[in-house]
Amino acid sequence: RKDIENKVIRCVGSPDKRFSEDALRILRALRFASVLDFSIDKTTSDAIFAFKDFLDNISKERINVEFTKLLCGQRNVDIIREYFDVICVFIPEMKPMKGFDQKTRWHIYDVLEHTLHSLDNANDDFIVKMTMLLHDIAKPHTFSMDDRGGHFMGHQARSAEIAREILNRLRYDKNTTSAIVQLISEHDNRFDSNPKKIKRILNKLGPENGKRLIAVQKADNLAQNPEQVRNGLQSIIESEKIMD
Repeated sequence: RKDIENKVIRCVGSPDKRFSEDALRILRALRFASVLDFSIDKTTSDAIFAFKDFLDNISKERINVEFTKLLCGQRNVDIIREYFDVICVFIPEMKPMKGFDQKTRWHIYDVLEHTLHSLDNANDDFIVKMTMLLHDIAKPHTFSMDDRGGHFMGHQARSAEIAREILNRLRYDKNTTSAIVQLISEHDNRFDSNPKKIKRILNKLGPENGKRLIAVQKADNLAQNPEQVRNGLQSIIESEKIMD
């Protein structure tokens, strides 16, 4: 009761024993902290890192349930940032994102921080949230450099491929996977406040994913360099009015 009053997540008894009994409790602790806006007791937190690799022994369906709730929690960004090494046990494809300098005037964050800021700007739709988490996952693999700075040619399609592999591995249903992969593929397809282009995109994506693409582009834009992307945000807002 005292822990609940103080908003603290703590294992009952020995964290080492609890996590060795069932490693899913690691993700449950992170999920509770994210959803309830609680902190995690240091001894419990240390054990989470010590036993994180035990998650390899947990079924992907169980991981799916806990991670989905974590991602929809109010502290999702803080928890993913703080426990990034834990998340990478079941999404190892995210590892190269951390600290990867984009070397472009359009961005002020590395790939992981841009991803987390875009997730922070996402709406409450799980599909939009997962799209933001994975939308640039291939950037470290598609990076090239010239005298104008860094480039990521084809990162949208490659990110969509990697996302499909991750979502299938974590046993997400076909409709959810298809929607997220489609949004990642199209996330840089700008509307340009052009009614004909907006109609084409709606014909391709359908109204539900068309509206989600607007949300994705807003979240992505707000996580970039504000000095460079103001006009882009205004265009997205105008495009949304046209789409409506």
